[in-house]
Amino acid sequence: VSRSLELFGKRVTARQNLAALETLAELDLSCSVGFILFDPLTTLDELAENVAWLRVLPTFPQSLTGLSVLRGTPLESYFRERNMLDEGHLHLRVLPREPAIRSLEAALRQYASLHTPITTRLIDTEMQLLTQPDSPADLAAGAHKWRRELKTLHLYFLDEAINCLRRQDDDPLDGLLGEMESAFGVLGTHVAEAQMKVSEW
Repeated sequence: VSRSLELFGKRVTARQNLAALETLAELDLSCSVGFILFDPLTTLDELAENVAWLRVLPTFPQSLTGLSVLRGTPLESYFRERNMLDEGHLHLRVLPREPAIRSLEAALRQYASLHTPITTRLIDTEMQLLTQPDSPADLAAGAHKWRRELKTLHLYFLDEAINCLRRQDDDPLDGLLGEMESAFGVLGTHVAEAQMKVSEW
């Protein structure tokens, strides 16, 4: 959202970012994308807007995280002036103002433990394929397919999390995390099989 981009001092619009990624895709240049999903001032509506942007990006970020505030940065000063820093931690921490975003932040930590091993394995497999130019086309196609599946799972999780938080369910994200654990178990099996085939190749 534009408010976040201004807060971060990015000096760029979301449309400019999208245009840059589309240009890279047209030129068939791969890139690694960072995306700060929320900051301490993010509302549930802004989160939904950020997820809508993720849906149209030609390249999906490898991780879904909130803002990290680093010492000595303008953001440290910004949040310190507003008495929003939690000084009890080794690293600077700013709790999101909206309870729903705090719930999502906690759920994302658990969610990361589900998808990070699979994402890492998928990246390793893709790197092996890149270093073996004569590798079978079906393995490369499989890696692209699983990356699309990963994006679909991420978007599903975020959409459902937002819906749960809007409804203010009791323990809204526990059931969703269980569902995602099963889905990532299946995807992880496929990626592990592909990684073994690439290694044997």
